[in-house]
Amino acid sequence: VKVWDFGRSGAVRGSLLGHDLEVCCVSWSPTMEDLVASGGVDGTVRLWDGRMCKQATDPMKGHAGAVSAIRWAPDGEVLASGGADGTVRVW
Repeated sequence: VKVWDFGRSGAVRGSLLGHDLEVCCVSWSPTMEDLVASGGVDGTVRLWDGRMCKQATDPMKGHAGAVSAIRWAPDGEVLASGGADGTVRVW
C-alpha cells in the first residue's frame, strides 16, 4: 500500500509493508487521522500509522481466508472485518 501526500508535494510519502500477499481493502479511522487498517489475502488485518508508514500493532489474525472488507465504527473504537471464509470479526 502506498501513502501519498496530496496536501503538500503530491509525492509518495512511503509504503506500508507487511502483508505477505495482496491487500484487498483499506479503511482510514474516522477519528484518528493517521490510523489506517488494511486487510489482505494473507488473512490478516493490520493497523498502520499512515504518517510514519509503519505498523501500529501486531497483525490481527482470525480469518481462514482473504480479508475482503473492513470498516470502522463511526466512533473509531471498533473495527469489523469480513473474510472469504464467511466470517465477520470484530476487533
